[in-house]
Amino acid sequence: MESPRPRQAGPDAIGATVTMVRNPDVLWRHTLLGTLVLAPDSDVPELLATPGDAIWEALAQPVTEAGLVDQLTELFGAEREVIATDVSALLDELRAAGLMIDVAGSP
Repeated sequence: MESPRPRQAGPDAIGATVTMVRNPDVLWRHTLLGTLVLAPDSDVPELLATPGDAIWEALAQPVTEAGLVDQLTELFGAEREVIATDVSALLDELRAAGLMIDVAGSP
């Protein structure tokens, strides 16, 4: 598995320019427990529970990390810094697993 990309602390470090979206080759299904996803090169599905299922839903359309943080801050009413940390960690995992991709033209 790839190492997560290094991050700087603080709200200005949130990925405001890289646009990402779900990998269209991922099989997925909503369940009562969250969203079940199966990466193209995997035989083992992963369960994305809250807030992972909300992130998966937001990734249906191209979005930046900062945009995701904004959406989840409004949705869950938690502190932006806490949500930014959680979003960053999950996006690293989703990217490494091949569940999401960066949109062409993003830096």
